[in-house]
Amino acid sequence: MAMLGTVCSGPWGITMRGLTLALRLLISGYVLLALCQPAAARELDFAKVGQETLNLNAYASWAEDRTGALTFDLARSDKGPLRFKETPGGAWNADFERSSSAYWVKLPIFNSGNTPAGRLLVMAQPLLEHIEVFCEAPDGSLRGTKTGHGMAFESRPYPHRLLIIPFQLAPREGQTVWLRVQSPFSADVSGQLWDSARFQAIERDDAQRYGWLGGLCAALALVFGFLWAATGQQAFGWYLGTVLTAVWRIGENSGLLPTLLPWSGHVLATVSHLLADAALLLCVVGLLLHALGQQAAERPYRRTLYAVGGLSLLQAALAPWPVLAAAMLQFGMPLAYGLLVLLTGWLAVRGQRVFLWYCMGLAVPLASLYLQRLPQASWVGNVLLSSYSMDSALVHGLVVLAGAVAFQEVRKRQAHMRELRGLLQEQNQALEKARQAEIDLESQVSQRTQELAMAARRLEALSTVDGMTGVANRRRFDETLQVEWGRAARDKRPLSVALIDVDWFKSYNDRYGHPAGDACLRQLARVFEAGVMRSGDLIARYGGEEFVLIAPDTDLNGINTIASYLCQEVFALALEHEDSPYGRVSVSIGVATAYPHRGSKAMHLVQQADAALYRAKQQGRHRVAGPEVEKEKA
Repeated sequence: MAMLGTVCSGPWGITMRGLTLALRLLISGYVLLALCQPAAARELDFAKVGQETLNLNAYASWAEDRTGALTFDLARSDKGPLRFKETPGGAWNADFERSSSAYWVKLPIFNSGNTPAGRLLVMAQPLLEHIEVFCEAPDGSLRGTKTGHGMAFESRPYPHRLLIIPFQLAPREGQTVWLRVQSPFSADVSGQLWDSARFQAIERDDAQRYGWLGGLCAALALVFGFLWAATGQQAFGWYLGTVLTAVWRIGENSGLLPTLLPWSGHVLATVSHLLADAALLLCVVGLLLHALGQQAAERPYRRTLYAVGGLSLLQAALAPWPVLAAAMLQFGMPLAYGLLVLLTGWLAVRGQRVFLWYCMGLAVPLASLYLQRLPQASWVGNVLLSSYSMDSALVHGLVVLAGAVAFQEVRKRQAHMRELRGLLQEQNQALEKARQAEIDLESQVSQRTQELAMAARRLEALSTVDGMTGVANRRRFDETLQVEWGRAARDKRPLSVALIDVDWFKSYNDRYGHPAGDACLRQLARVFEAGVMRSGDLIARYGGEEFVLIAPDTDLNGINTIASYLCQEVFALALEHEDSPYGRVSVSIGVATAYPHRGSKAMHLVQQADAALYRAKQQGRHRVAGPEVEKEKA
């Protein structure tokens, strides 16, 4: 054009330059108009698909029927109310989420090959309630089929957990496929076109993946069900409920539940996924409430958990209103799990380490929930992995929750064992005190019998202890003497007795007063207790200012040694006594030893000790006296 304008000169040259400029403007306008117009959807050639898996966003167009009442004839009519939208480049987001509208999808398909071609249209969302498929041939013939989560499983054109629509085209045949989708809970019409042979090969891998998830869930349910039945711990019961409801939710999310149960097509099957989500959240809340305990400081957190549990009940109650229930499912569930993650994370930061496990166990399915809400137009690859990724994340969360429950119960067991060890230590200390107080009782009974016997011994000790001095009283002395006398007779062992009297004690009371006299006796009692080295010996108050010592398995030399030691220890106290020739408190002790035999009497031994005490007083007091030699020989 530029050369043409240069060659022509004059008026004609001016005219040509104007025409050139106008032509350029016209071409630019056409280009700009072409760019502004939406590109038509391409026709999908089955012969060129081969083994590849294609997302249908670049080939399909869609329209929304807000009334949900349009027939097929009105939907495909050019004069009908629908206007199909075509978006190039696969940018169409095919997830319309919750809606009461019906969505029409138009997909032109063609087989340019010389052999028949079979393909499978695999929908990404297995919970689509109703799908109607119309295949329109160029000659006007029409073939239709129906499928969907809200219909009986036996009615599906291809038996599988996902919603699959098979297509078969003859050589050089073309058709226009019309899909009518109406699903108030989730209108995600994303799909992929698969080669039949390749899909059947990968279908085995899909079954293995879900078999692994099912086996793991079954193992968790069996283990914790057995633990619950064996121990009765509520934590195991709540976790078992969490596993079972999670399996229910996985079955719904993956589309496996309609293949296993005969309820597909019923009203319960329509809202089953809503109830599964609500039940799972309720079990998780119950598990956290049990882990939180009943402490008063935890009441604000318990109120939060009650609120989340109420949210799950609200979702179940909204089942008759699908749009509201779907909104709760889309926004309420991630919000509820988000609150639980924040709550458990905060409790873990405050020092309760068990909630760190709960936080991690809940964060995994929470992440999968948010990933599921991302635009489905961006996913590529195997459509079978679309639901498996979230189901796998949920199972991994269950495994982490199992660790949380185990950690929680181990901590409780450890605390319980510490309490038992503390109680056992206290009991051992009490038993040791009982052994020291009651030397004549050797018990080999069980723990409960020991506690009862210890209580009985304490009551008995109150009646056999002298109230002023704290040593055994006369009653205890008499009982012990009879017991030891019989034992010495059986074992043919000596038994010795020492009778102790405080010298000039009446004068001491008259000069210093009875309170001082009582204090003096208490001091002497402590000296006598300290001087008794063996556990079998017994020191007792015999009456007034007299004390008595029983020394089993002790001969005359032994009792003389003990008595001399006690006499010197009392004198070493240097307690002032002005009425005593020694100027201090002293004692006189009479000792006696016997070899008991059958028919002999214990009181005879006491009488011998009393006679020896009398001799000690006659000899000047502050001394130890034994039996007379003549009587001993006799």
